[in-house]
Amino acid sequence: MYKTYTRDVGLYYARIPPATPPLVREMNSLRYELAGMTIYIRSFVSGLWRSCCWSIRLRMNHPKPQEFFDIRHLAAFAALARCGSFTMAAQELLLTQSAVSHAIRVLEEAVKCRLVDRSSKRIVLTQAGEQLLPHVDRIFREMQAAREGLGRLSHWGDGRIRVGASASVCQYLLPGVLQAFRTSFPRCAICVEPGDYAEQLPLLREQRVDLAIVLEPSMQPDLAFLPLFRDELRFVVAPSHPWGHSPRAPRRMTDDETLILYKRSSCTSALIMEYCRGERLLSSNVIELGSIEAIKALVRTGLGVAILAPWVVRAEIEEGSLLSLPLGHGRLFRQWGVAHLKSRTLALGEESFLQSCRTAAESLAHDWPAPLGRAPAEPGNVTVGSAGRSLLSAKA
Repeated sequence: MYKTYTRDVGLYYARIPPATPPLVREMNSLRYELAGMTIYIRSFVSGLWRSCCWSIRLRMNHPKPQEFFDIRHLAAFAALARCGSFTMAAQELLLTQSAVSHAIRVLEEAVKCRLVDRSSKRIVLTQAGEQLLPHVDRIFREMQAAREGLGRLSHWGDGRIRVGASASVCQYLLPGVLQAFRTSFPRCAICVEPGDYAEQLPLLREQRVDLAIVLEPSMQPDLAFLPLFRDELRFVVAPSHPWGHSPRAPRRMTDDETLILYKRSSCTSALIMEYCRGERLLSSNVIELGSIEAIKALVRTGLGVAILAPWVVRAEIEEGSLLSLPLGHGRLFRQWGVAHLKSRTLALGEESFLQSCRTAAESLAHDWPAPLGRAPAEPGNVTVGSAGRSLLSAKA
């Protein structure tokens, strides 16, 4: 603004005719300078006024520092209430008597009332002080509880683990894992969040779970995947079913055959549908259920056939109520493991939980003929990493 004003004064002098008397020239220039200075002062005062209004508005919207209690003043008040003397309270707090007296005075100014009666030799709380004391004691109890809770997190075996897993994993794999983990970490809190594959990845990214036992994700650069075991999906039929008298299922399913699947929104059902279309095993009659136990119950009645992993129907196969048959020409495998965010470093408890999962997964290796690990590169084999990988990435 000052540069503009100077430039305008220069232009004004340039416009004054040379024949103008000197006195008139001086009076005109002085009047023009006074007008410019008036404009400058007015703009400065206007900006200062706006700044003051903004500061007042901030003070009205935000609480004043005096509205919050200083924890040191509350500690001095609690010690004075216990000891009944400024001298003894100062000795307990390792402070001077004047420091304790100053803290009580500042606290009384903050609450705008007297808290102690100083008229007698022994300090006595007033009615306001008696009303404030229970709140002060509760504040310090909560602070002590918070300090102890945070301190337990650094102790061996303490802490929390949040695990996400599907319903089948929660029912058939996690019980053994949690039992072994509890032996080593009895004080560790465990929270299990059940959900399918499409639900577990958002839970990981939102940091609502720490670990997720899921199928191997594809094209997820922010996730780390630690393999646990590989399973093979097979036909499951009742002994009374026509397929029960044959070592293998027929190459093609007839139109009157019913295929019982887990809910189609799951990744496993999408993999099965893709595999059946390639092997021409897809039936026109499909029943969709949201429970593995309900699927096994329908298969036992002979209503249809299901495609499940052997470790899900281990008990039924051992007792002879269900039979497991291989699929078509190719075999369908899935890779299971534990996923977590790459940005997180696994704690000791999480590493131990992962080791318990590996130990429990070793027993599942005997539920199918292929060895533990990734699917072998054999002709006709179909794995999640080949035919179904795109489906998993689409579900994610």
